[in-house]
Parts: sequence; structure tokens; C-alpha cells
Amino acid sequence: MRLRMVVRIGMCLSVALFVLAIGYYTFVRLETTDRFRDANPYVLVPSDCVGVMEVENLNLFLNELPTLNYSAELEELCSHDLYRFLLDVWENYTSRQVHGWNNGMSRMLVSWHRSSDPHGQVVYLGMGTADEQLLADMLQEYAPTDFHPKREKYRDKELIIFPLGTDEYLVCYPEGDFLVLSLQKNLIERVVDACLDGTSLADDPVFVGMLQQKKPTHSLTLYGRTSAIPFLQSGEGGWSEYVLYMNSDVLYLTGDTYVPDSCDGSPRTLFADAPVYYGDSLFATTHQDSLQRYVDGACERDALERNLFEQGIANLSKDAVWSMVVDMQSVAEDPQRFAGYFPRFILDRSRLLQSFVVSAQYSWVGDRLSHFWVFTYQN
Repeated sequence: MRLRMVVRIGMCLSVALFVLAIGYYTFVRLETTDRFRDANPYVLVPSDCVGVMEVENLNLFLNELPTLNYSAELEELCSHDLYRFLLDVWENYTSRQVHGWNNGMSRMLVSWHRSSDPHGQVVYLGMGTADEQLLADMLQEYAPTDFHPKREKYRDKELIIFPLGTDEYLVCYPEGDFLVLSLQKNLIERVVDACLDGTSLADDPVFVGMLQQKKPTHSLTLYGRTSAIPFLQSGEGGWSEYVLYMNSDVLYLTGDTYVPDSCDGSPRTLFADAPVYYGDSLFATTHQDSLQRYVDGACERDALERNLFEQGIANLSKDAVWSMVVDMQSVAEDPQRFAGYFPRFILDRSRLLQSFVVSAQYSWVGDRLSHFWVFTYQN
């Protein structure tokens, strides 16, 4: 009896310790996840970047992609980007593992330092220094057989350099609750400089003011260092935001344009000088009477007889201060003709977006200039 009791007590203690261990691990993981969510990655982003993409719920975004009729276009749009490569690595690894990056990878930030160049990107992942080995394991099959990460110091900060099988290197900088990754060592060094010297986006007053506006949760947001329409850019230091929404045939970008107080001129006066265009593939106007006339004219046609360009005009709000409808195939054929009307990150990718008809409208909401872009897919 006594031996049996000892065995029973030992088993109970083992179960209790196991439960406590699981509980502790869950608590630590949840605490880590909350810390990732609350951490500010913008203290790491160099303030001279040309654009930023922030994904609040990456899993939700990736699960939604296959349901879109234009998913192939989006896949091609980002197929050469560094973050796309990292997502492929993550998906390939986690499909074979019980544990993965699900918590850390739910939030991702990408900064662009040269438009449309994967070597000009920096990716910031919500992962801590404890995940360095996990990253090494995930990159193992993409690396040469003699895979040995190299460690270097820059301003007393440790950089980890992972060789890839393509004669390239992935440079990693673990800092706080984030892993910062780039194919260019000099960009990682600029991240270190921004963090140590106080020259990050967290020190840019216009950008910080933009972030303080309430954003929807689980969203993908793009930030560009330009006005949403470049002809409105009346000085340096302006930013525009684009919160992205998607359904099966339509992609929406909505947000505001922000300019520093020191900017010369006003978008209100610049709108007044904008020309009116009307043709088979471009409609743009700031004049209420012409907007009313063209919208009414498009609405008079039977809805079943309208093409997507005409339907875009018919759907315009008559209260906007500036409106545009354009067939992206025309933009792809002559991008410079439309340079004043599209933010650079859209114009540079016009060839990959030529299957869409775009409508854009701008309105004043108090003292904020709000924009609403609609990309409608045409098969």
C-alpha cells in the first residue's frame, strides 16, 4: 500500500508540474504576443524611407487572398519582394512543424528605401531575440550546404548574416521585440543609426500625427512620402495613408493626406488650378458643374450597356472636390502622362495593375483631405 501510494503521489505531482509548465508557457507566450502588439516598430524605421506597409493581422490577410478574383495579379505584384520571400519561407516551414511564427508573424512592417526594388526593402517582424535560432532553422533549406551564419558588430549592435543559396545574404538585426531583416547590410546599418541617433519615423512629427488617428483593427495600411496625388505636393515632408480593403472584384484604398505646417500653399488653391480631362480612358475634374454633367450623362445610359470606365463615372459622388476615373491599361502604356495623378508606388506598378479600372475622389473632412480609391477588376 505504501509503495502504491508513493507511486500515485509521484504521478499526481508529475501531472501537476506538467500542467503548471503548460500554463507558464501559455502565459509567457501570450504576454510576449501582447508585448509585440504594443511595441512601436517605428522607432527603428529610418525617417528617409519613401514608404511603409504595416500589416496588423497577416494570417487574416493571407487567408483572404485566394478568395479574390485578382489574386494572381496580387501574387505577381509582390512576387519579387523580400517580404514575399520571407512569407514563403515561413509557410513552408510551419506546414511541417507543430510550432511556428503564428504569434510573431501576425504583425509585420516593411519600409521601402528605393521604390520597386526588393534590395531596397527592410522587413520588421514582431519576434524577439529568442527567435534567432528559429529563423536559422527556417532558412536552412534555402542556404548553401555549408550554412554558417556570420555575426558582426556595428556600433556595438550585433548583426547576423545568413547566406542564401542565390549568392545573396539576409542580414538580421535583433532589437527588443523585433527582428529587422534586409538583403542590404547598409540598410540595416541605417536602421541602427535611426534607433541610436533619434532619426526614425517616431521622430517625424507629421508621421506621428498621422499614426495618432484611429485606425481599423486587423488592417493593412500603406504610408507614402507624398501627397496621394503628386500635383498637390506643395512642399517637403508630407505623408499620405492608404488603408486597404478587399472583396472578390474590388480593392479599396482610403485614408488622408498630411502635410507639415510649414508647407507653402494649400491643396485647396492647388485644386482650383487642376485641369479637366475627359476621354475614353481618363476622366478628371475639380469642377462641380462638369462633374454633375458627366455623372448624369453616364447614368442616363442603361446600366447593362456601360463599360467599367463609364460605370466608374456613374458611381462618383457629386460632393467631392476632385474626381478621377482611369483605365489602368492606359496608365501602363504611358506612365509619365499620369505622373501627376498617381502616388509613385502605384505608378511604378501600373503594368501589373492594368487589369483594373480606377476611380479616385477627394473630399474635405474638417481640415483633413480624405481620399477614396477604388480598383475594380476587369477580367
